[in-house]
Amino acid sequence: MRNAKLGFEDQFTAGDLLGRNLLVIGRPTNHKLITGIEAKWRIKPNGFELLGQRYTRAEASLFCVDSDGSDHFRAFFLPGPHVTAMVVSTKIPHYGKYSYLVFDGAQNRIKGTWPVSHSPLTIRLDAVSSPD
Repeated sequence: MRNAKLGFEDQFTAGDLLGRNLLVIGRPTNHKLITGIEAKWRIKPNGFELLGQRYTRAEASLFCVDSDGSDHFRAFFLPGPHVTAMVVSTKIPHYGKYSYLVFDGAQNRIKGTWPVSHSPLTIRLDAVSSPD
């Protein structure tokens, strides 16, 4: 990725973080980064919740990607134990078509895609006026 910035969250201003593609590793402290994702998954004090199921960091890792509401994406990696996180991070690129992945240890247990709410490839016919 060209012009990628790497650093800790507190090293960036809100302007640096918003309005660009973003990969967050670990639990974000800036709540603006997770605005809008709460309906799909939630960060919990000791883990996360996805599709109504709770997971602890001791047992599971989560990787998910979502739109920030514009043409940019936000990706989150909430790793489990250190050794497992290193193994899981090498597996993530092989699941490129999925929006979310849950790993139990190093084993993928859940994978899926978010429903498409907006796409440049979609045209709502009720929004198109017909020629008279």
